[in-house]
Amino acid sequence: MANMMQLATDDNNPEFVGARNPDDVLFVRFYMRPLQDNFQTEAQGRPIFNDVIFIEIQTPGNQLNIIDRPKYAKDEIRFPRQWAYFKNTHSNDPSKQGTPFAQWPLMTVSQVEMLKAHKFHFIEQFANGSDEQIKSVGMSLGMDPHAFRERCRNYLVVARDSNSAMKKEEELAKRDAEISELKAAIAELQQTVKTQKAKKKYVMTPAHKAAIKKAREDKAAAKG
Repeated sequence: MANMMQLATDDNNPEFVGARNPDDVLFVRFYMRPLQDNFQTEAQGRPIFNDVIFIEIQTPGNQLNIIDRPKYAKDEIRFPRQWAYFKNTHSNDPSKQGTPFAQWPLMTVSQVEMLKAHKFHFIEQFANGSDEQIKSVGMSLGMDPHAFRERCRNYLVVARDSNSAMKKEEELAKRDAEISELKAAIAELQQTVKTQKAKKKYVMTPAHKAAIKKAREDKAAAKG
């Protein structure tokens, strides 16, 4: 009788001759996907993306069963071969952040892909690149790489200044709105006080009414 403690993947188990890890038949790949950082985008006034490692898992022959999500730590252990391949073919720093060249209307698709081939994914990378780092690009962008680096730097300066001006306008608009609300509240309060004073001025007390009545009666009696 077969040992019930043996696993289905144990090749020594006669009950499961030729058994294999079911993960071996899956198509698995790790890849980098840029995700927009909404907080930094708003803070810096230009589209800011983070490179996030994703994993895609497919069952061959089943197009309805596709998993595509950010990588979990356990995925590295579950799929060690695919993870090792990814680490060997990609940067060891998955936390890169910046504005992708694809988000810059100035760039063409071919220029973006060419820069990726030279490991330049973000405008900030090229703007801060050394002479040695950018020289490999050559004239493939249609201009000297130093001139293109200066254009990248100018873009970042303009974006920062524009964002600063926009924030000042927002602050001024907020201040004006607060002043308008305060003025409206003061006007409403003044109108309330004025109304209360008017009501108080013309409201007769029982004593006033009695005095007026008595004066009328005395006047009528005098005439009689």
